[in-house]
Amino acid sequence: MAARRRSAGLETRAPSQPRDPDAPGITGALDRTVTDARLRRLFDASVVGIVIANNSGAILDANAAFLEMVGYTREDLEDGRLDWRSLTPREWLPLDERAIEEMARRGAFGQYEKEFVRKDGTRLPISVGGARIAGTDDEQICYIVDLSEIRAAESALRRSESRYRILAEALPQIVMLANATRGIIYVNQRYQEYTGISSEEVGTRWHEVVHPDDIAEITWKRGTGESYEVEYRLRRASDGAYRWHFARCMKIPDERDGEVWLAAAMDIDDRKRAEESLRFIEKAASRLSESLDLQTTFATVLDLIVPDFGDWASITLRSDDGRIETIAAHHGDPAKAHLAREICGIDYFKPTHSWGTAEAYRSGKPQLLSRITRDSVRAAVKEPYVSALEQLGFGSLLALPIFSGGDVIGSIGIVSDGDRRTYTPQDLPAMEELARRAGFAIENARRYEREHRVASVLQEAALPRRLPELAGFRFDGYYKAGRREAQIGGDWFDALVLSDGRVVVSVGDVAGSGLQAAVLMSNVRQLIRGAAHVYANPMMMFDVADRTLSSEHEESMVTAFVGVIDPSHRSMLYASAGHLPALLRTPDGRIVELQAPGAPLGYRDMAPSDSRTALIPPGSCLLLYTDGLVEWSHDVIAGEAVLRRRFAEAEVASSPHPARALVESVLPASGAVDDVAALIVCID
Repeated sequence: MAARRRSAGLETRAPSQPRDPDAPGITGALDRTVTDARLRRLFDASVVGIVIANNSGAILDANAAFLEMVGYTREDLEDGRLDWRSLTPREWLPLDERAIEEMARRGAFGQYEKEFVRKDGTRLPISVGGARIAGTDDEQICYIVDLSEIRAAESALRRSESRYRILAEALPQIVMLANATRGIIYVNQRYQEYTGISSEEVGTRWHEVVHPDDIAEITWKRGTGESYEVEYRLRRASDGAYRWHFARCMKIPDERDGEVWLAAAMDIDDRKRAEESLRFIEKAASRLSESLDLQTTFATVLDLIVPDFGDWASITLRSDDGRIETIAAHHGDPAKAHLAREICGIDYFKPTHSWGTAEAYRSGKPQLLSRITRDSVRAAVKEPYVSALEQLGFGSLLALPIFSGGDVIGSIGIVSDGDRRTYTPQDLPAMEELARRAGFAIENARRYEREHRVASVLQEAALPRRLPELAGFRFDGYYKAGRREAQIGGDWFDALVLSDGRVVVSVGDVAGSGLQAAVLMSNVRQLIRGAAHVYANPMMMFDVADRTLSSEHEESMVTAFVGVIDPSHRSMLYASAGHLPALLRTPDGRIVELQAPGAPLGYRDMAPSDSRTALIPPGSCLLLYTDGLVEWSHDVIAGEAVLRRRFAEAEVASSPHPARALVESVLPASGAVDDVAALIVCID
């Protein structure tokens, strides 16, 4: 079997459904393929087992920690010899099936215990949890904790109090004993060293070192009277940092007390941070791809950070004169939102500022400060803003440079207020990935804004400022930009009076979006206009535009509908280049489609085309439109039915602005996804 691991990273099997390869996430960062060296470092360096598997049982990849647990080699994995169903004893498989069902419902499954069979035939007790990889139906990433040491401790401790106390002192894990009447009656030396609380004080002080947000869950689980497992944060005395622990508490018989509670806890902070990092990268990749608006991008970055990774955060950009200006800030406490706004739009750093953010700009490397002091804040911040910074709060800081190309253009500052979270080097890979993706998103948003401004001006200039004024005819056009930001620039409507009194009407849609589509739209519209003055025939107008597209824009495609109205005969000669048919509302209220064969401009040699004639008697109404007017939902047939129904209503023709009235009556309140161009001609 071909090896699945590549030198650049980790490759899973092909997805069960097609997917855009440029889409972000474990939808992009892992992207079903771990290709970034920093993500690979997270995967390989984890102290717990991490596997990527599918529901059929295949283990698609695994880190070294997992392979060591089960006794298999990397060659075994790459040869396809690892299958989690085969590794699982028969009696545990029903639990796995329930986990798969849970994951199908909510995208993840809660942690539970089971066993694996090692390569040597011995059994390995484990705890497993995981989540489905976005973009797949049956692939998941799972975190596996080896419980063998805890199980060994529990088994030995049951034999006798003297023997389990000896063993408890020898274990690297925290061990505690409690009973119903005296509370905590024993903690091992590991607990005392870790928390700084002696065995004599633990009965009254244990809650002081448990994270305040976790006490309620521990208290509730203890109150059930049943054995339980819990993940909670415990403060380390050496640096005051809260670290995640996994504890299993169970009842055991005791000769003296009859029954006691045994709790064994192991430090899983590295594993928790790895889990958070992978989830965070997936979420960040997905969220940052949702918008091309610059301010929305800033808000998204801050929303990803606060409150999950920091109490407050800010984004700075370097101004043209070299100043470091805060352009966005957000605090998780609504009461402090005004303080975050106060530091936006200003450069509050002193010129002598030499640490944190300033150093991130200078060195291009992330800066981690485990503890910020009041004196260091006052030394770095200009006096008028010191009070706001002190009220926002400070404790631990991450300052991350934002790059565009090889230049540092900005920074992200993440602050954990007080001592509830202390940043460590393990936090850097995920935050660096966020800063890298933020740089891409900011540069894309800036580029889009520049292009959007130009395309908007070009779009506005390309649409007719005035429509013809002709006795017996009323012309009304309307253009509405779509919700999809990058789609501006491809739709047009037009009407012009020829020297002989005939009127040329047209509508079209350029495939593509943005500035290029706007330029091409303007060119095609002008080609049709220019040809109309020489050849007042839709087919000839299309031929002129088609030759230009085929020679100068080889891969471009434009759909269009052109009609030449003869006012004296109340008739219209028309043709279509792969466009939606125009609609004619007859005086008796019927809706007639003006169909005509023809391929899009740029491809007219691929299908026959022809022009046709339609009568447009007094009391009738003509509609030319682009597909955004019927594709506002996923059901185009339903969209066409709504358009026909609204166009048939007499109120449309009687409105002072019938095109606008029709478009707004058809589209939902949220608007269309794509642009809409519409032209209505009412014949009196």
